[in-house]
Amino acid sequence: MDDTVEINDRNLEIIAYNIAGMAQVMCSHDGCGVVVSYHESISHENACPHGRCTCTEPGCDFAAPLSALVIHLAEAHSIQVHRMEYCMSREFRVTMTRPGSLFRRIVIQGEDGSVFVLNIGVHGSDTVVSLVRVSVCTSTWPLYRVKMWAHGPPPSSKADCKRDVVSMAAYASSSASPGAVPVEELTSFLVVPGPYLVGDGSSKQLRLYIRICKHM
Repeated sequence: MDDTVEINDRNLEIIAYNIAGMAQVMCSHDGCGVVVSYHESISHENACPHGRCTCTEPGCDFAAPLSALVIHLAEAHSIQVHRMEYCMSREFRVTMTRPGSLFRRIVIQGEDGSVFVLNIGVHGSDTVVSLVRVSVCTSTWPLYRVKMWAHGPPPSSKADCKRDVVSMAAYASSSASPGAVPVEELTSFLVVPGPYLVGDGSSKQLRLYIRICKHM
């Protein structure tokens, strides 16, 4: 009887996977020290409270775990922090002053502790809005689906009951440096035309609606 076991590529993959599953690795973040299995390491580092993220503001070299970064943005840079329930729509009203290159940031904190930075800037006559999830790990799990929209001006005729809407829906981009991600690399951004802003004169208000859903 031949007891030879055939080793093919598929068998090698299974053997390598099982060996890796037995390996124990330590979290790479300073101050953590938690040891987990190799297969759990990415999930742990993605949620590890010791992971360091950088400040969003130009010229500021502050870097700290996520909870400390939120406090820093609020206290050192007077950035508003809003708590938000997932899959619930929320309206944000932001005053945009023109002319000038104006930029606004808002921090959104999800019910699971995840943090998102909402960037609002002026580009010509339009307003560009982007949303970035602050994360030390570029892993795509869990996923956060974001929808942003803004309503156009009221219809000129009472007979026309429809109102224009500009919107986007995509999975949120993630970065440990949310202030340094170029717009062209983002998946979650929205361009709002100038006429969609409310008010007269150089000071107008952007009325933006956002909904974030967590996908497990």
